[in-house]
Amino acid sequence: MATVANEGHIAELEATVRTLGAQKRARREAYLDKVASELIEIDRSIGVLRQDLAKAELFERASLLKSPVAGRVQQLEVNTLGEVVQTGQRLMVIVPDGTARPSRSRRCCSTATRVLCTKGRMCGSSSKLSPSHNMVP
Repeated sequence: MATVANEGHIAELEATVRTLGAQKRARREAYLDKVASELIEIDRSIGVLRQDLAKAELFERASLLKSPVAGRVQQLEVNTLGEVVQTGQRLMVIVPDGTARPSRSRRCCSTATRVLCTKGRMCGSSSKLSPSHNMVP
C-alpha cells in the first residue's frame, strides 16, 4: 500500500514538474519576445540618433571658419554670441604674424550666424590664430 501511495505522490510531483516546466518555458518565451521588441525599438532609436549626429556634424563642418593665415585677430566686428551676419560681411581682420601694421591683413567673410573659437570662447582682439585655427559659426 505504501508503494501505491508513493507512486501516486511521485506521479503528482512529476505532473507538477511538467506544469512548472511549461510555465517556465512560456514565461521565458514571453520575456524573450519583450526583449526582442525592445531591442528593435532601441535599434530604431540608434538609427535616428545616428542620422541626427550626421546632420549636426555636416552643419558643423559647413559652418567652420578657418584662418587664412597665422596671426592675430584685430577689428573683430562680431561681438555677441549668436549674432547674425550677412554674406560678405566683414567679420574681422587677421594680422599675419611678423606684420607690425594691419596693412597686409586679410579679411574673413562668411555666411556664419556666430563666430566662436573652437575652445568655446569668443575670438578677441588678442586671440592667436594659426592657419588651421577653427572658428565655429
